[in-house]
Amino acid sequence: MAENSQSQDKLPHLTMSVAPVNRNHVAMTIEPDSSTKSSQKAKRNHCCTCCCAFISLIFILVIILVIISLTLYKVKNPVMTMKSVSISDFLGGSSISPVVTVNASAFVSNPNSLSMSYKSTTIGIYYHGKLISQYEGPGGVSPAKQTILMNATFDLKTSDLMNDSQFMDEFISGVVGFNTSTFVGGTVRPFVVLHKRIDVVMNCTVMIDMMKRSMKNSTCWEQVKLW
Repeated sequence: MAENSQSQDKLPHLTMSVAPVNRNHVAMTIEPDSSTKSSQKAKRNHCCTCCCAFISLIFILVIILVIISLTLYKVKNPVMTMKSVSISDFLGGSSISPVVTVNASAFVSNPNSLSMSYKSTTIGIYYHGKLISQYEGPGGVSPAKQTILMNATFDLKTSDLMNDSQFMDEFISGVVGFNTSTFVGGTVRPFVVLHKRIDVVMNCTVMIDMMKRSMKNSTCWEQVKLW
């Protein structure tokens, strides 16, 4: 027993120590394979291509709309021309009629490639600056590149003329001068959501031959407003 204890004392002592693991120094890196990189790059290129194509399409559409609006659908001024003015006989037997009938007609030419719609027509007759009669006409449509004839018939009270001291002198001379003002407000639609407003005003000086009861001559001025 003494020998065994002596032999055990002679054996070397083994000491084991476990060093702590520093987790901060542990890192794991996963490298994507080449197929994943190629797929991501292809998606980016596809998105860039789609964006460029969309922007180019919008740009081309804008250019086309601008060209069309400046050429084919450019709104042009309509032209109004006085055709005739006639008046019924002032004399009803041996006296002057209390009311005479005035018939007026005018041409309206639409040079645009689109039709022009108008809501109403207003014609006023003036004698020495005083409004003596007015006509309110219905709306309508002036077709593209066509000319329409507008007719108006309205009554005129002779008492409004007789109150002017110069009327009898002109009546006896055989020629009476009147002024007319015609207004037409229309709309042209170059596109579905866009429209152009057109206001046409024609002012005329009309000389009436009282023997023939018709227009002898006229001088007109036209004003057109686009907005």
